[in-house]
Amino acid sequence: MAAHVDGDRGQWPAFTEADRAIYWLLRASRIAAREEQWDLLEAAARGMCTWDDRFDQWKPQDSIKKWLRSLSAHGAQVVASVLREYPGSTRHFWELENDRRVDMEIRGAVQAAVAANGSDGG
Repeated sequence: MAAHVDGDRGQWPAFTEADRAIYWLLRASRIAAREEQWDLLEAAARGMCTWDDRFDQWKPQDSIKKWLRSLSAHGAQVVASVLREYPGSTRHFWELENDRRVDMEIRGAVQAAVAANGSDGG
């Protein structure tokens, strides 16, 4: 799915298509985390971050933030590892940086991305 982020025949996907791709990958990530399918979770989260980094869509990001708040244990570790690979996407979730309700692994990945950008997130 991530391979399609640049579109077909040199044409970028429309923002509505980007939203659909991000939401689809988020749903796949949710299911994979719930079912403890760690390889699928990693692949779906990578695709989601690829699309999010490229398109910076606020509505899908709100849904992603809500999901990131719900992660814990090994699922949070898997996703935090992916977030560290995609700091451009991870910076979009700067609001989670100091949110104590968020798993420490996720917060750490967000803190690293924000610090690397030299930004306070705002």
